[in-house]
Amino acid sequence: MHVNMELALNVSFQNKRKIKEALDRIPPYSIVTIDGTRSINIDHGILEIFQEFRSKTRQRHLQLELKNIPEVSVIELH
Repeated sequence: MHVNMELALNVSFQNKRKIKEALDRIPPYSIVTIDGTRSINIDHGILEIFQEFRSKTRQRHLQLELKNIPEVSVIELH
């Protein structure tokens, strides 16, 4: 299965739950493209979700491509 997520012009923290739920529903062994080419602003919390998702791709057997999505450091609090 190929999943293509094209981000909007502005992606705010209000989209956080919806994006997280969509990523969690992606079945194993999928090819996933998240495209931020058209985005002017992506909230830092959303960028963290993408980085956390990236860290889980191996265990879920996903192939991930992030287009024009800046990398951020994710700090886990225990």
